[in-house]
Formats: sequence, structure tokens, C-alpha cells
Amino acid sequence: MTLINPLRYFLIIVRGVFLEGAGIDQLAPQYWPMVVIALFNLPLAGWLFRRRMY
Repeated sequence: MTLINPLRYFLIIVRGVFLEGAGIDQLAPQYWPMVVIALFNLPLAGWLFRRRMY
């Protein structure tokens, strides 16, 4: 279940940047799951919002 939680990837990125000084090339594998989750959730949230407003 944690694979669909964007907080998991965000915490790995934050830890890598602040504690380890990791660059974008080292953290790239953590960005793409967040993009996939966002591409699914943002249209769904917009659709649900429009549906509740009307």
C-alpha cells in the first residue's frame, strides 16, 4: 500500500537533499512515481469537484 502514497517518495527526496546532499540525478527514480500519482489524482479531483458544484 505504501507504493501509492506520495508521502513515501517525498520523504525520500527530502532526506536525500537535506541530509545526504543528493542531486537531481540521484533522486530521479523518486520523482516519476509522484508524477504518475499526480496524473491520476489531479484529473479525478477536478472531476469530483465539478460534479459536486453542479
